[in-house]
Amino acid sequence: MKPASKEDLIEFAKKADEGKAYMFQLHYPFHLPGKTNAREVVFFGNLEVVEQWKRELNKDKDGQLRREVAAESKDSSTVFRIFLELVKGGLSVEGADQQLQGAGKLGQEWSQFTSQLDARLKQTPDFRELLQTLLQFGELRLATVDKQKQAIEQAVNCFTTLGTAAIEFGDESATAMLVELTKHAAAILEALAEKRPELIRPFARKSVQWPVLASVEPEWPVQTQKQLRRVLELGEATLHGRLDPSKAYNLENVSRRYARGLVDTLEKNRCCAEFFSTVVQVAKAKEKKDGIKVLFKAVPAWAVAAAKLEPFSRETAEAWLDVGVEMLKKECPHLPKSSDWARLKTHWENRGEKQTPGRMWNSIKDALRSPVKTIARAPHSRPVAQTAQPNLGNPISGSNKA
Repeated sequence: MKPASKEDLIEFAKKADEGKAYMFQLHYPFHLPGKTNAREVVFFGNLEVVEQWKRELNKDKDGQLRREVAAESKDSSTVFRIFLELVKGGLSVEGADQQLQGAGKLGQEWSQFTSQLDARLKQTPDFRELLQTLLQFGELRLATVDKQKQAIEQAVNCFTTLGTAAIEFGDESATAMLVELTKHAAAILEALAEKRPELIRPFARKSVQWPVLASVEPEWPVQTQKQLRRVLELGEATLHGRLDPSKAYNLENVSRRYARGLVDTLEKNRCCAEFFSTVVQVAKAKEKKDGIKVLFKAVPAWAVAAAKLEPFSRETAEAWLDVGVEMLKKECPHLPKSSDWARLKTHWENRGEKQTPGRMWNSIKDALRSPVKTIARAPHSRPVAQTAQPNLGNPISGSNKA
């Protein structure tokens, strides 16, 4: 992405005075697991603004598309009904052709088959019963799909309305209904996972969160997680499916915590890079429509490099470490002086050698090399129970424990 020109900056300043200028940041800063800093919140806020613009820009187009889909669905139902009547013998070829003309483009396309079908039925009477069954099934299936579409729209509107009433106005009845409906939906999902897991496994594999019904029993989280991992393979198609559960989630060790934060941040950049072109397109359309001005902060070199990384594994860990250390240097230039890495200064002092920025960064990279590799799941391994304890004996790796 090209840096903003002087003209762009001048125009941006003018629009900013009018409240019509936006500055977007298209990358994640470094963060430790479990922590969110202000710049990441800004990133998500920017994405939400883009989604609002996208919905606004597509409002008329979406409305037209819905009307076209509804018309096609209605025409499809009409065509099924006409051919069913033709097969049953309750409608002549001429009558069928006449009615098909009122079923839009689809009806006109299918009108060419009425005479052929009538001739075939006269030649093969046994064919009539089979066609009746197929047409009845098709008509029923089409009606079911229409009902499903209506149900989806109604459900979304229902949850949105109840959520707004509960969150914005503190409506107790809306809150109660929202809770009951959510429990009902989660119960249906659990039943589906038990009876037809193959239907939802592809969705669960791409997600790191899944709705469940919590229990008051002390052991329910462990049992539920085991069930989700075993049956639905939750998160297996995400970064978490590439991590070793016995090491990647045990973050008391300083080096391992930084290694995990480094890998998480780079993975988010790899995923979000796919959205950048969409964000730019939406922003340009918004600029043209409403006369606003949008500038994007320059994407740092490490974020560009992160987007080109191969999926995380023990084999690619060194490449991830190289990009990750460059990210740390850019986003956390004072990291070598932080308390987390004070032991490295002591390490060099004990050796009687001068502490330099280059040596400190090399030491940090050396300290992260093993953790970055070991938090990756071994090839062909499956998730296992967490049993490993943090390594407290390595003076380079460090620990928060006394």
